[in-house]
Amino acid sequence: MATFSTQLFFSALGSTLSEQELSSTLFSLGMELDSFSEEEFVVEITPERLDLLSVQGLARAVGVFLGSKKVSEYVVHDSSYVVNVSSTMKQVRPYTVCAVVKNLSFSQESLDALIAFQEKLHDTLGRKRLRGAIGVYPLDKISWPISFDAGKDFTFQPLDGEEMSVTSLCTEHETGKKYAHLLDGLYPFFQDASGTILSVPPVINSESVGRVTLDTTEVFIECSGSDLSVLKQQLTLLVTSLAEQGGAIYAVEVSYPDETMVTPVLSSSSLSFNTSLFEKTIGISLPDDEMRNHLERMMHTVDADCTVHTPCFRFDIWHPVDLVDDIARSYGYNNIPLRLPHVTSLGSQLPESILVKDLTEELVGLGFLEVVTFSLNSKEDHFTKMNIPEHEHVQIVNGLESQALLRTSLFSQQLSLLAHNQQRQLPQKIFELDQVTFLDSTTDVRARNDLVCSMMITDSVVSFTQMRQVVDAVLRAKGFVCEITPLEDPRFIPGRAGTVSVNGVEIGVLGELSPSVLEQFGLQTPVVACELFVGKLV
Repeated sequence: MATFSTQLFFSALGSTLSEQELSSTLFSLGMELDSFSEEEFVVEITPERLDLLSVQGLARAVGVFLGSKKVSEYVVHDSSYVVNVSSTMKQVRPYTVCAVVKNLSFSQESLDALIAFQEKLHDTLGRKRLRGAIGVYPLDKISWPISFDAGKDFTFQPLDGEEMSVTSLCTEHETGKKYAHLLDGLYPFFQDASGTILSVPPVINSESVGRVTLDTTEVFIECSGSDLSVLKQQLTLLVTSLAEQGGAIYAVEVSYPDETMVTPVLSSSSLSFNTSLFEKTIGISLPDDEMRNHLERMMHTVDADCTVHTPCFRFDIWHPVDLVDDIARSYGYNNIPLRLPHVTSLGSQLPESILVKDLTEELVGLGFLEVVTFSLNSKEDHFTKMNIPEHEHVQIVNGLESQALLRTSLFSQQLSLLAHNQQRQLPQKIFELDQVTFLDSTTDVRARNDLVCSMMITDSVVSFTQMRQVVDAVLRAKGFVCEITPLEDPRFIPGRAGTVSVNGVEIGVLGELSPSVLEQFGLQTPVVACELFVGKLV
């Protein structure tokens, strides 16, 4: 939910709307008007449209949709502003992106709206300031260049507070206590050329240079944190919102020890769009000119070769099907005629689903317990502890350390599960039938999911033969005969591992896991494991 000043919104829009008109327009854009009054209104905004969390962003979208506004072209002016990032920050808060915005004029309502938008970005993109925090400062109080550094202890006067040490800030100040868990030993700070501390991110700005007032006409903005992509998005959303108020955007050079970047970058992104995708997905046909009109109503521009350019703040557009959704919203989902499909078919289970069901029944019959583990994993568990080098995988760009990638094997998580259940009676026999993910440039999303069956047995004594018998039994029940060929794999004990093949096609591996692997997972009993890519059997 986001709350907006009604008068500020109408002022940014350049016209007024009735409650019914506003509700209908917002619904077409994928939002719902929750309440409306002369003072304020509340909108339920979809999570992917963070550009609509500011009153200027919402007015921009509504105005373009209604035809009363055009999509702004944001110009980033050159400047000599520089922020120097210390090498110390690599271990503390490694990234910052910055900008300067001039020619601003604040009312109390617009200033309150800016602060509210900043906090919304903290809570959403910034994950409660964990991944990214924003600081806004009056430019006229800052001496350039600015440095971004960290120290163990220094004095600092926070907003609405007395001068205190930074350690006291984290234990005595209300805001400091709220975000102290994000700091550890070294405290980051922005400092200008005169030695004045601007802020201690992600906690609070300073009293002397960190307060934006109604007299402020030029601001310095910094976004700092651990996720560079999040910071760039926060900065883009904030400066484009201020530009809608008439602000002029100026670049800042951010100098790291090993590289230099100039921010913000407000270029549009491009997607090739085939109009037949709309008909295939939605089920109706529209002339190219009408599709172009609908895309423009959703703030896109279209070239003659059907290349669609998306504004820099539309981070929700990842794939051509997202453009299909925008066209359908502009056309009106309620205007799409209902019709029965042209084909008649009988429902049935997919071959893969039948195989999963049959394999599950076989393994349960052999005394195995089915488990379910998470699809996200850490690099340490997935590679280091398994004695294998890091190979290509789908990375989670803004994930935690424990959620850094989509798994390519089920082994490490099953070993973690066994390690947490060592107090249970032996033997322990577990299996999991689930998807693993690999990079694949031949697919439209550049990745694919493969169905895998992973089995493990741990006991005081286990052997390669035990798992070989299980694999033979399971595959023979489905009419397959497997062959085992020797395999050298750092995950397994040398001479006690093999590749599983069916009709000459390799479908998996089995073997006794290496003692070093077991030790790294904290296991004290031997484990024999098998992993089959059963999707190849369908």
